[in-house]
Amino acid sequence: MRDDLVDVFCKEYTAHMSTLIAAQHVDVKRIRSEQATVEKEQANIVQAIKDSVPAAMVKGELETISTRTQALKDKLAAVGNERTPLFIRPWRAATAPV
Repeated sequence: MRDDLVDVFCKEYTAHMSTLIAAQHVDVKRIRSEQATVEKEQANIVQAIKDSVPAAMVKGELETISTRTQALKDKLAAVGNERTPLFIRPWRAATAPV
């Protein structure tokens, strides 16, 4: 096996995996940001109910927000359960016991 080609493969593979991990982190940040927005909307609706707005007027909205909150929690759990990809580092091959 040619060492120079192994090095190129390892570098390309590692770069690709790094890109995928970065995209995953962006997804997590986006989900958490959306989750904060939904929680703020929920708090505003609860405050509106406390301020004597009839609950029947906001019941549908509150149910939608509750459903959306659960969907976001499920997405975060799914992202958290993904395994971290294996990185291939060529220098390990030189130091690995045979």
